[in-house]
Amino acid sequence: MKIIIKIFGKIIFFSIILLVITACDDEVTYSNNNGNSQIGGSNNNNSIFTLTNIPSKYNGKFAKLDGASLTGSVKVIYGYYLDSYVISYVPISNGSVSIPIWERWGHNYLPFNDTRPYVILIKIYEKESLNSNENLLAEIIFSPVNFTNNSVTKSWNDPANIYEY
Repeated sequence: MKIIIKIFGKIIFFSIILLVITACDDEVTYSNNNGNSQIGGSNNNNSIFTLTNIPSKYNGKFAKLDGASLTGSVKVIYGYYLDSYVISYVPISNGSVSIPIWERWGHNYLPFNDTRPYVILIKIYEKESLNSNENLLAEIIFSPVNFTNNSVTKSWNDPANIYEY
């Protein structure tokens, strides 16, 4: 019975996190450090989440990141390429993926900058599709994740939960 309650509690917790993340996702603009809005490119961001030791069956597939802070006021972060108002998932190659991380302020995206712990959800897709879970292959949840210099490296072998479909 305790296990069922624990699992149910985790499901509710992650459902709330995903609801917050999904509710905040619409128009994309990148802002540089001068506060000027501009079209964003993935090369403008040194905040990176790197996932290593990904099974070879996922090479050539695509990944994205969603996350939320675990302490203080809720901050939602996103991980994908931003370029010319286009969001693209990041290709996995040689068992690794390095995902640029963005935080959102209004309709602006800024490179991630925080030291608080986060819950991170990595989704792996068959195709680079933005609007469908039809080709969702796996979800990996890491919690807590602590960033150093706005970046972190995790291994496939580290996560709290892996869901493969």
